[in-house]
Amino acid sequence: MEKLVTLFKEIFAVENPDTADGHLKAVFSGKRRKSLEYNKVTMRPVILGDRLVYQAEYSFPKKVTHTNLEAADAVSTALRLVEEDFKQVNIFTASEEIQVLASKPQNPRITSKKSVAVPTCMPVLSHNKTKNYIIPDGVPCDFLIELGVMGRDGKVFPRAYSKFRQINRYLEIVDDVFEYLPSSRTLRIIDFGCGKAYLTFALYHYLKKKIIPA
Repeated sequence: MEKLVTLFKEIFAVENPDTADGHLKAVFSGKRRKSLEYNKVTMRPVILGDRLVYQAEYSFPKKVTHTNLEAADAVSTALRLVEEDFKQVNIFTASEEIQVLASKPQNPRITSKKSVAVPTCMPVLSHNKTKNYIIPDGVPCDFLIELGVMGRDGKVFPRAYSKFRQINRYLEIVDDVFEYLPSSRTLRIIDFGCGKAYLTFALYHYLKKKIIPA
């Protein structure tokens, strides 16, 4: 496994984060057992706020899930995926393509060749910066902090990112219809008490900003 440890530390830029390759994509495939629930895992770098993380995308037959990892955790996850789940890894960088054949994880066959060109479909680090959420990641928001979605520095916790996206998608729908709401009478909002009221708090936050802008 020492070869794989060295390889993964290099591609996930553990020693020097400034050398992280924005075009990196690592695809884990070739299941070791039929009972494995996901068919493949794709890892790539993304920027959340001003923080570099590595996103692991798990492809199931009917859904896709994501987990964001620090560089060191990306290395340990990659090693576990090879040791327990998959027999092959294809790694694409800006300069080369690396293939790992690991039927026997302790003695993998690693080959590489120079990349002819970087495919336009490959991810770049700035990808997540282009998403403009109504409640942005990296900016402290009182109710999201109290509900445990983000820390006091405004950074969304990886475990809560799906809830963060759900809240923002809901507010996008509200924002689309806001201008059509009647202004000649009082509007009443009813919370039926199902769940933790994430969306009710989000709506209050949105309307307060709209009606009483800072």
